[in-house]
Amino acid sequence: MGRRTTGERALRRVLLAVLMGVCLVGLGTAPALAQGTPGGQAARAVASADGGRAQAADACKPAVQGSYVSAACTREAGTRWYVYAVCRTWVVTDPGYLVYGNVVTGSGTSAARCTVANTFVSGAQVYTYPPQPTAVTGPIVGVFSGKCVDVDNGSDRDGTPVQIFPCNGTAAQKWSIVSDGRIVALGKCLDVKHNGTANGTIVQLYTCNGGGNQQWTRTANGGLMNPRSGKCLDNLGFNADDRAPLGIWDCNGLGNQQWTLPVG
Repeated sequence: MGRRTTGERALRRVLLAVLMGVCLVGLGTAPALAQGTPGGQAARAVASADGGRAQAADACKPAVQGSYVSAACTREAGTRWYVYAVCRTWVVTDPGYLVYGNVVTGSGTSAARCTVANTFVSGAQVYTYPPQPTAVTGPIVGVFSGKCVDVDNGSDRDGTPVQIFPCNGTAAQKWSIVSDGRIVALGKCLDVKHNGTANGTIVQLYTCNGGGNQQWTRTANGGLMNPRSGKCLDNLGFNADDRAPLGIWDCNGLGNQQWTLPVG
């Protein structure tokens, strides 16, 4: 074969660059290796990285150099994030594999390198973990009764009734109002019994399970509403006696549905 001309060599370099297809993917866009293309299998795995616990972050973009990728990002204190990438060979049918960088808390640099010889980074992203829920802990006091929301006998057994009782500062009256909608005492959730929606359904302590019957939102007039039932936490029957039961009832804004919550 004769010597290639300068033009042929230049064309060959252009074609090689096209075949390489080394991509840098910005955040908020699909991975560079789409379904049906070389590396597509690994790219699809990107969508479920960390079992879905992570979520796409902002425009902090990773920088790729062959088999190495890094990202230097500015984040708020406590925010956890990392860079990850798809690596593959020049073989068109190679599905590729994933590599993960170090997890960074706050601002810093996360980096990863392809672990198999003769492979390169063909797509990369930065992912940020969802924010952790926050909580404020203290007593919940009934406006009508002046008494505290209380777990009967301080028991953490599932199904233990929740009632009112003179405020005493015990663990049975220390409730965490969590930003994700839960109200927690003794490690368990304030729960509408049996997912009930009828007026008078009692509330109890139960293992937290993410159910709608364990979600509560603050109302404008000082109530606590369970969105699933559309009803409010109620000192049933305006009963101010010790151990009077609590349940749900149509929201009415009256004193037996008003509660003073702990503040941070």
